[in-house]
Amino acid sequence: MMRTLPSIKRSGLVLNVAAAALGFSRKNDPNISKSVKRGLVPLAEQFFLLVGTIQPGPLFLLNLRVDLGILIARHRDHLPKSSVEALGLLDLIMRDLFATQGSMRFRRIDLSSEDLAAFVLKHERVHQVRGWGDLQRRLGGRQRYCFGLFHMHMPHAPLVFVQTVVTDHLCSNITPILEEETPVVKNPSHIIFYSVSTSNTGLRGLNIASHLLFLTIQRMSSMFPQCKTAATLSPVPGFARWFKAALASGDQQSQTTSDAKNVLQNKDPKLQRSEPLQRSFFNSEQAQRLNMKYGVNQLVLHKWLLKKLSDPAWHRDAELVDNIRDIITAACARYILFERRQDKILDPVANFHLQNGAQVEQINFMADTTPSALISALGMMINYRYCMTSIDVTSVSYKRKSLAAVSPAAARLVWPADSVILDEIERLKDKRNTPLFAKVFRAGEIISARGSLPTAIYFIAYVASLALLFEVRNTEHISLIGPVEYAYIPLTRTHFAKVKRLVSASR
Repeated sequence: MMRTLPSIKRSGLVLNVAAAALGFSRKNDPNISKSVKRGLVPLAEQFFLLVGTIQPGPLFLLNLRVDLGILIARHRDHLPKSSVEALGLLDLIMRDLFATQGSMRFRRIDLSSEDLAAFVLKHERVHQVRGWGDLQRRLGGRQRYCFGLFHMHMPHAPLVFVQTVVTDHLCSNITPILEEETPVVKNPSHIIFYSVSTSNTGLRGLNIASHLLFLTIQRMSSMFPQCKTAATLSPVPGFARWFKAALASGDQQSQTTSDAKNVLQNKDPKLQRSEPLQRSFFNSEQAQRLNMKYGVNQLVLHKWLLKKLSDPAWHRDAELVDNIRDIITAACARYILFERRQDKILDPVANFHLQNGAQVEQINFMADTTPSALISALGMMINYRYCMTSIDVTSVSYKRKSLAAVSPAAARLVWPADSVILDEIERLKDKRNTPLFAKVFRAGEIISARGSLPTAIYFIAYVASLALLFEVRNTEHISLIGPVEYAYIPLTRTHFAKVKRLVSASR
C-alpha cells in the first residue's frame, strides 16, 4: 500500500508515523519535521556535534575516542554484551563526525607558521625529523612540499599530512631525499610521496589519508603538468618479522601454503602431491653460489641466512649484501603480493595503497639503512604507483577479489625472467597501462572449468613447487595469480606465442 502512494504523500505518512512513535503531534508542535529529525538523532550524537563546534572540541573528541578504544579492548570480556555494543555505537558516532569532507580544509604546510612546523616535527611518524635543518629541507626545500588536511575547528593541527618531492626519476632510496639539498630539477617527471603521517590514533577506521593523497596528486599535477607519474617510496614494516619467522620455521612455507597442505591431505588422493608443498627462498643457482662462496650446505641455507641477518651489522658486509640481494628482494615481493590474512595483504602499508588503487611498481633493496628500518624491513622499501587512468579498476579489484596490482618489473621477481607476456606488457607500457594482478588461490578452490571463460587463455609454469597462473583476457586485463597448489601440467611454448598474438592484436 505504501508503495502505491505518491512520493509526497508517502513521505508525509512516514513522518506522521515517526512523530507518533516519538510522542509528537501537529497540534502541539507546528515544526514537527524539525522535531522528528532532532528526535531521531541520539542524544550522544547531539552532544558530540555541539562539542565539535567549539575550538578545542574536535581534539577532545579524538582523544576521547582513543580512550574509548582502549576501554573496549581492555574490558570487552568482562562487560555485558549490551554494554560493549553501546560503547561500540559511541565509537562509531565519534568516528562519523570526522568522516564528512565538508568540515575538512586542504592546504600547504610550510615554514611560515611556527605552530605548524612544530606540529610536523612532533607528529612525523615515518621518518623522524632530525633537527631544524632536516625540517627546513622538508617544508621549505627546493621542489619539496608538504600538504595537510585540517578540521575547520583545528586550524593549527592537521589531522594527516603528506610530504612530497618532485624529481626526474622513480626514487629508489630515501637517503638522498632526507639528507641532501638536491638541485632544482629542470624537467621533472615524477611526484614522489615519501611520508604520510596521521596525527591522532582517534582517526582509526577513516580514509582521511587516502583523501589527502588524491587531493595532493591533483594539486601537484596542476603545479607540474609535465609530471606524468605519481608514486610513493614506502616502508615495509612487517617484512623482517615475517621473513625471519619463515627462515626459523625451517620449511620455508607461507601460511597460505601451510593451509593448502592441510586441506590437500584430507582431499581425494588424486589431488595430493608427492613433493612437500613448500616454497624455497633459494633457487638452485643461488644455492650453488652461496655454497661456493661460504661453504654452506643447501639443506641449512635458511638457518645460515637467519644467523647472518641476526647480526645488527650485517648490512655493512658489502660482499654478503651483494650475495643475498636477489634473495631478499624476491622474498619481499612474495610477502607483498601473496602473504595475506582473510584476503588482505599482511603488510599494513601495502594494504593501504592497494585499497587506494595503487600498484606495486618497484621493490628496492637497501633503500633505508637507518637502524629502525633495518630492524623492521631489512632496509627494504617499495614504490607504489598511482595511475589515475586505471585506479578505479585496481582499487575495486583488490577490495572485491583480493587482486593486488603489480608492475611487470615486480612480477618478474616471482616469475621466471624469460616471460613473453611480461615482455609484451612492458613494450606497450608507454601506450597504455595494462593492469597486472596477483592473487592467491587456496587448495580446493575452482579456478576455471572446461568451457567457461571462452575469451580467456590460461597457462601455468612451476617455480620450485610453487605453481603460478596467468590469465589473459581480450579486455586487456592480465592477471598474475598464485600460489596454486595443484598438479597442473605446464603449457607448451606454442601457447606463449598464442598469448603474445592475443595481446598484440588488442592494441
